[in-house]
Amino acid sequence: DEDEAIEYEPPPAHRNLDGSPINPARRLSVNPCNLTTTSGWLYFSTEKDNKYSQEYNLGMSSVYEAIKPVQFSYTVPTLIEIDGTLRSYPATLVAGFDKVDCFTSGTLPSSLSVNAATGALEGTPNIATAEGSYRIYAHNVAATTSFDVTFGVYCLQGNYYDTTTDTCKACPQGQYAPRGNTLLISCSACSAVRAQSTTTEAGKAFQADCLCTYGFEPDVSGACKACPIGKYKDSISDNTCTDCGGGRTTNATGMTAEANCVCEIGYALLDGACQPCEQGKYCPTVGGQPQSCPIGFNTVGTGARTLDESL
Repeated sequence: DEDEAIEYEPPPAHRNLDGSPINPARRLSVNPCNLTTTSGWLYFSTEKDNKYSQEYNLGMSSVYEAIKPVQFSYTVPTLIEIDGTLRSYPATLVAGFDKVDCFTSGTLPSSLSVNAATGALEGTPNIATAEGSYRIYAHNVAATTSFDVTFGVYCLQGNYYDTTTDTCKACPQGQYAPRGNTLLISCSACSAVRAQSTTTEAGKAFQADCLCTYGFEPDVSGACKACPIGKYKDSISDNTCTDCGGGRTTNATGMTAEANCVCEIGYALLDGACQPCEQGKYCPTVGGQPQSCPIGFNTVGTGARTLDESL
């Protein structure tokens, strides 16, 4: 018991630092740094204002020295990423106040611990933990001092934390997740902030990664709109749609490939290319076959679109 006074008579050779005999009345406490060995009991002199430490081993002499409470600190980033990297954040000790028996801590995030000898906060983070404050203790016979570190353990940007499996997973295509001081357990959908947008691949981090999907291009406001008739877009990007060209057009808006381009009205496919409908014929439909003028009728030239152009 910390407050229990016991009688203990050390060998005559033991003295306080000033040479005076040690008062046999002692206050006994367990050393938190050395609970499992035959040594590690702390004896405090009640005779002097100064405190002394004695590491006592059976059959060995005791050693006394004046000790000052430890002064220490840490520099730990607010965000610690789960990326498989071994982390180590050393304890910084103030000279003259650096006599430490050991370091301990309260509960820390999974896979992180305090090195009892060096005080380093170390480990390979593997479970996401919301930002919190954690207390680390430095012990010696003078006192137990503490320092609070504040940090969170988070998945890499572009990932979310799956609470079912306790693992980080990449956001699926069409979603994104920035890294921040919050525990992200789901990703945000591109469609919620920009209709007809998606990402080029899984694992994207920002809203800016949401680009117009196939068959859509940004308008002046930035919204994604369908490619107009006669154009297509075959990529996820904020590029503009591409003209079919060469007498070709599309049957509908929002086309996603050049293969959607067919011969426009007044044109017919000839030798693998759309050519103006030949004289004496007219081409009334998109991608359709040329129609011959009635007997006795002809067109003025090529590229006729309707029967009315037959004279």
